[in-house]
Amino acid sequence: MNRQKKFIILSVLILVAALLAFHAVSIFGGDFIDHGGDWGGGGGDYSGGSDYNDYSSGSWDSSGGGDGISGPSAIVIIILVIVFVVFSAIRKNKFGNASPTNTYSTTPLQMSDTSSVNIQSINNLKQTDPTFSEAAMLSKVENLFTTMQLAWCNQDYEPVRPFLSNALYEQQAKQIADKITRDEKNVSSNIAVLQSKLESFSTDGHTEFLNIWLRVKLKDYIVKKSNPSQIITGSPDRTYYLDFRWQMTRSAGGKTVAETDAVKTGECPSCGANININQSGKCEYCGTVISTTEYDWVLSKIDGLQQRSR
Repeated sequence: MNRQKKFIILSVLILVAALLAFHAVSIFGGDFIDHGGDWGGGGGDYSGGSDYNDYSSGSWDSSGGGDGISGPSAIVIIILVIVFVVFSAIRKNKFGNASPTNTYSTTPLQMSDTSSVNIQSINNLKQTDPTFSEAAMLSKVENLFTTMQLAWCNQDYEPVRPFLSNALYEQQAKQIADKITRDEKNVSSNIAVLQSKLESFSTDGHTEFLNIWLRVKLKDYIVKKSNPSQIITGSPDRTYYLDFRWQMTRSAGGKTVAETDAVKTGECPSCGANININQSGKCEYCGTVISTTEYDWVLSKIDGLQQRSR
């Protein structure tokens, strides 16, 4: 029976009780019920000769001659009792039978907005490079984040080398080497980019800088490389939410080629062949890994802005 039906039934009971009380008054001429003597029989008082509870100067004294409670007072008392019962039943139904709520799992994770967007600077980029695509750039960065995280777990950064500046690649490669020395490796899963947006664009005349903001989530923990079942730190069940600022760089004056989403045609510094820098970042003729800064955007800096977990 739902709460609404219970409330209707209890309301009807109150009405019926009130009508019965009113009917009793009309039958007995004003006295609720007068037994002609003390309550309880045996010639004794209602409560063994003592006051029931002297709330107002003996008005509830039961040691008198056996008069009953007057009609109107009885009606009021009955209605008050029934109202109390109804209220208690409703309160019990509201609070006693409610399903417990797991606030931990339903409360949204609170994260502040750590982005800093300069729309005018982004418009300047689009004016100087008309074929630049914001959607294509964000898609490339989101895919790169996932690829880099997997490369980090595999402890092999060669697949992402063409998309990193030389300095950042060397830094990351050294950190991977240190982990291998310590017999450690990361295990990541549920990797996802939740949000991304262009923040700002600037140039110093030699290099162009494009800042991109990312909000990501993943599960990540560290295990012993020689025995992956042995967890060193972290938990497979904990999810991390992180904000990053990625700085992408390229040589000043670069122009996006819409057909290939590369920047421009150049020459391989190894074999001299005309090349179009593609997703592999390698010369299609000799296989030399080319630093794409001169031809395309590369990731040169990563700043962590915020981290939450649960």
